[in-house]
Amino acid sequence: MSYIDRLIFKTKAFEKNENMDNLFNKAMIEAFSYHYSNSDSFKRLCDYYKKTPENIKDYRDIPFFFTGVLKKYDTITGKKEDVRLSLSSSGTGGKKTYIYLDQISLDRITCIVNSIFDDMGMVSEIPSNHICFTYDPEVAHDVGTAF
Repeated sequence: MSYIDRLIFKTKAFEKNENMDNLFNKAMIEAFSYHYSNSDSFKRLCDYYKKTPENIKDYRDIPFFFTGVLKKYDTITGKKEDVRLSLSSSGTGGKKTYIYLDQISLDRITCIVNSIFDDMGMVSEIPSNHICFTYDPEVAHDVGTAF
């Protein structure tokens, strides 16, 4: 199992200790290597800063990927045909930004959300009625806040 999957699937959302810090560091380095190898735009940014998988020893060594880049370029890691879900920003700043999730990314983000809700005591097996003050996913389609 990858460090990323160990971090996501095997831990509590808010667990914090030295072992978790080490696992987080390894997972971020693993994620960096994956994006470096599978995203041309991310690789170009990292090459500009002379950061490669070989010289990243700590997650703090990873260069920032500013959100302005996401607004200017359609950035994707992997192949477009592997995308299972694309989510967009609302575009209030004049341009929508997108995040593309393949199946493993979708599974991971779903697990993260469920883990956070569970750790906050927001998960119950008891059926209930409730109101969500958010976009209707049927209407909002790919708006990220409706996910």
